[in-house]
Amino acid sequence: MPEKLNDIQKAQVLTSQLNTEITLLEGNKNSQNPHHGKKYAVRRTSDGYAPIVVGSKGSGSSEVAAVATSLETLSALELHQTELPPLREIVNGLLPQGLALLCAPSKYGKSWLSLDLCLSVAAGWKFLGFPTERSGVLYLALEDGHRRLKKRRGQMLQNNPPPENFYLAIKAGTVDNGLSEQIGTYLKEKPNTGLIVVDVLQRVRSSGQRGVSAYALDYADMGVLKNIADTHQLCVMAVHHLRKMPDKDDPFNMISGTNGIMGCADTIFVITKKSRESKEAVLHTTGRDVESSELVIEFDSTFLYKWKLVGTLEEQKAKDSRAEYDSNPVVKTIKALLVGNPEGFRITAGDFAAKMPEHAGEYFTPNAVGMAFKEWSKKLYDYDKIIFTPGDTKTRIHSFKKQAATLATVATTATLATIATDDELTLENLTEGVLQNA
Repeated sequence: MPEKLNDIQKAQVLTSQLNTEITLLEGNKNSQNPHHGKKYAVRRTSDGYAPIVVGSKGSGSSEVAAVATSLETLSALELHQTELPPLREIVNGLLPQGLALLCAPSKYGKSWLSLDLCLSVAAGWKFLGFPTERSGVLYLALEDGHRRLKKRRGQMLQNNPPPENFYLAIKAGTVDNGLSEQIGTYLKEKPNTGLIVVDVLQRVRSSGQRGVSAYALDYADMGVLKNIADTHQLCVMAVHHLRKMPDKDDPFNMISGTNGIMGCADTIFVITKKSRESKEAVLHTTGRDVESSELVIEFDSTFLYKWKLVGTLEEQKAKDSRAEYDSNPVVKTIKALLVGNPEGFRITAGDFAAKMPEHAGEYFTPNAVGMAFKEWSKKLYDYDKIIFTPGDTKTRIHSFKKQAATLATVATTATLATIATDDELTLENLTEGVLQNA
């Protein structure tokens, strides 16, 4: 058991261990066993920790109601004085301990991303450029077979051997039939595990109950996975699907199921694309212990067979905006005409349209040219400090000119040119250079 656990966390770990031991002893269903069919919790007492019965593994236990009437409370002062272990970062800045959810439409590459995450954490490699905590990994690849897993692993690792602490399973119980016990037994044998990936969530869902709302069922199923993560202080990441109906304003609204699925998760990832054929996607992230982000990622399907980080969505939008500006035929023509007319030029839309084929290889109608002037006027100034002045209704002569360099800019440029030839750069000669050039 980790040393830096508070009383509540120690009780949670002991509870999981105790019920796992009882489950293992019940293989023969021996009715003489006094623990048969019972569920226990471990609580803090004046003498240490002690087990108490909280119900049966069947239904309708009166003992559950009796325990539920008592609250375990902690004063704010006690909480203030309690030293809690730091949050475990499986992927630093991206994936902390707790329950995580990775969502995308079918065949979008989420299983490739999951496998890359598993390999990266098991080996201690960076994942999408983020450092990882090297630890044991369990990958429940419940939609795959051994042949496909071996092929994909070989493609990603170029047939090099995988990390030794990476384990896979292609079959598992459900949240209401054995999954918790199976994972509890596995974690007792592999206590250094830091990440468990369930691919996909639907394969471990409960069978449902009559009279239980969809929200309650979603939250209860996710709650089982969250309890595993919280009890053992690791990360459980469930892979899930999105609805077909797009939502451009909030991609997290596309998560299949009720809000109970997202509401129970600590960290949520959603992958979106402009089109299914696109190799580029956006990884949307939100959560309780991570900063919300939108990362542009690209899938390499020719060599590494893995997703790589391109940049933030904001950076990519800025890059795309500049590329669109530089490639625009009207902008190209304006910049070409300014090269030949450094003091600026005045021109009608019709005359400008006639010059476009020479400078940009394309022709716009005068009306389209006038609309383009207005559309690009702000970016002309933002990117190249080109000032556009629209013509009046009579002459309709538009003017373009580069903004003159300011005195401070001229002085700074001249100063740097002067100082660049000096052997020493001091505050005195810097000040003297500015005064001389002012």
